[in-house]
Amino acid sequence: MLLLERSNGGRPLACCINGADRSDIKVGDNVVVYGAGAIGILLMQLARMRGAARVIVIEPSEEKRKMAEKLGATLTINPMENKVADVLKEHKLEHIQVVIETCGLKSTSEEAMEIVDRQGTVVLFAVTALDATISLKTYNLFQREITIKGSFCSPYDMGRAVELINAHAIDVTTMLAGFEPLEKLPEILASRELRAKGKYVILPNGEEGKGTNITM
Repeated sequence: MLLLERSNGGRPLACCINGADRSDIKVGDNVVVYGAGAIGILLMQLARMRGAARVIVIEPSEEKRKMAEKLGATLTINPMENKVADVLKEHKLEHIQVVIETCGLKSTSEEAMEIVDRQGTVVLFAVTALDATISLKTYNLFQREITIKGSFCSPYDMGRAVELINAHAIDVTTMLAGFEPLEKLPEILASRELRAKGKYVILPNGEEGKGTNITM
């Protein structure tokens, strides 16, 4: 059983709750989430909980796309093999009310503003470099009345996050790649392949540290 206390758990989920609130997803909306890492998966689930009719996840990793599908993604797209706009059109998903970008890339941020519907909302969630910039087609922004929002971490949603987890209303356990001893931490940090598998719980005291109270 996964049990989190208000004082030590649910930090990533609390940030995602703030992002979902900022997105103002309405019942029946079509939502696109760029990225199926831990954050993208949480936001995808929150979008479904807020009543999204369809949630489409854009992710190059096959393993992460499968996880997204398992947890409720309507459609997943590999952007390395397909043009996102073309796949959306093929599936008659040309009206996207909300796009949430969790990759922090110039290309995906700009593409988000191209695929969102008229009067749609784009939420830039990912942490980028301090001097990172994107290009805005200002007439496109004006003519289509697009809303662009940022989403920063929130210290005010911890209680909601913990309630969701303890009620098993949202799945966080599938994002855990495993439990590893402290000695393996340098290897994990140095390996893109290992990090791509998900989040690791590091046990400073070895197997003795395994328990039900997990800090996320």
